[in-house]
Amino acid sequence: MPTFASKPLNARPSAIANTVRRRPFLVFGLPFLSIVVASSFALEGFTRTRYDLRDQQVQTLSKEEELGMKQGRKKVDIKEEYYVSSVCTSHIWAVS
Repeated sequence: MPTFASKPLNARPSAIANTVRRRPFLVFGLPFLSIVVASSFALEGFTRTRYDLRDQQVQTLSKEEELGMKQGRKKVDIKEEYYVSSVCTSHIWAVS
């Protein structure tokens, strides 16, 4: 005599088991795709806020840097730059 009976527990499969067996996309694929699409639309607002804040920070830093650069500027004189460059080039030619 066998240890276990050969008779299955459920002789007739349920309606849900038949649906899963016939159309697995409707039970697994469609809900998965709908969650992916819905989450994309739901997270759009958070992404937009993130990039807006980053743009504001970059603009603020660039304005502060611009103000800091204009404070200690020295006026450029063309004649002075000419003499400085001529001294440097004459020194290079004298050494060679």
